[in-house]
Amino acid sequence: MALITPKNNPGYTQLGDHRILVLEPNYISWLGIYSLIKEVDGKEENICRLFKVKMLYDISCSFLPDVILLPSVDGNMNLLALIQQLSSLASHSSPPRIVACLKDNIPYLDNLLYSLGVQTVVTSLCSPEELINSLTKEAGEQTVLFTPQERNILQEMLAGRSIDRTAKMMGKSIYAISSQKQAVMQKLKMRNPIELQLLGGRLIASGIK
Repeated sequence: MALITPKNNPGYTQLGDHRILVLEPNYISWLGIYSLIKEVDGKEENICRLFKVKMLYDISCSFLPDVILLPSVDGNMNLLALIQQLSSLASHSSPPRIVACLKDNIPYLDNLLYSLGVQTVVTSLCSPEELINSLTKEAGEQTVLFTPQERNILQEMLAGRSIDRTAKMMGKSIYAISSQKQAVMQKLKMRNPIELQLLGGRLIASGIK
């Protein structure tokens, strides 16, 4: 009986000429992902590994990927820095497709990623087939994305800054900032400000481990 591998398994999508940027700090995990991508005809010159979150935007602008894969989004990653990088990518007129794999159950993080332009969010329980197929699968229902101003407000709120301080920094009224904060919470499907504070606390904690 022939061995079923990603290359000869019809359940897998062939990647062909897709340029893939993989943000994976762990070298062992990277080797597994690299091998899996190669098995489905991913070309070596079209695969780029990045291990520093803060370089995501810059490397994306130079490598020009079709897809960005975030296979290890968890509490061991500097999540606040990741949100900042995704916010910058979202400002592009034609940002790449982004796929994220959540390893930790952090409330509202999936909604946050979707609203920053991530098209697909999978869990660590997904199969290798699901992960590879998600790199080319068309997104389903589109999430309402944050506006540029809402992205700015979001980053200030997640960093723990008050409405008063944010208003002074941005030269806007407290009423305007409060209104935009409410819009951010609605898109994240949050019901009260404490949930936003708790999410910000988790993101800040991830960056100081």
